[in-house]
Amino acid sequence: MIIFASNCEVVNLLHQLMKQLDWNLCVNKRGQTGTIANETARKLFGGKVFKLHGNMEHADRKLTYAGFDKAEACCMICTDVASRGLDFKGVSWVLHFDLSSQIKEYVNRVGRTARMANSGKSLAFVMTPCEDGYVEYLNTKYGV
Repeated sequence: MIIFASNCEVVNLLHQLMKQLDWNLCVNKRGQTGTIANETARKLFGGKVFKLHGNMEHADRKLTYAGFDKAEACCMICTDVASRGLDFKGVSWVLHFDLSSQIKEYVNRVGRTARMANSGKSLAFVMTPCEDGYVEYLNTKYGV
């Protein structure tokens, strides 16, 4: 899973929150805490959470790339620095925490799931009423 955020600060915040989240305290649909929520998190990203953005040292970016690319189940929170030019295999989900203001970037983000004849899923959070117009634009103009 790749989670795209708008800037380095948001990436750092989400990364820190996910690394510190106690999945044993999560509540599932049945109101149960712990086991099922923890198993779901483990299946989704194996407890491995990476971050990638342009303000990181080159060596750290290389380690992130290698770790994310080799892991069977993990999550990477990143800026649009990872939307083009990096070829990750096996990305099944792209989550847009922040909508990109550029349709080209949106398409490049979603394209992370479409590598080597694979397909995947994408989910975008729409957090403010002003983003509704952008979503309508994406739908009308591009069928998204």
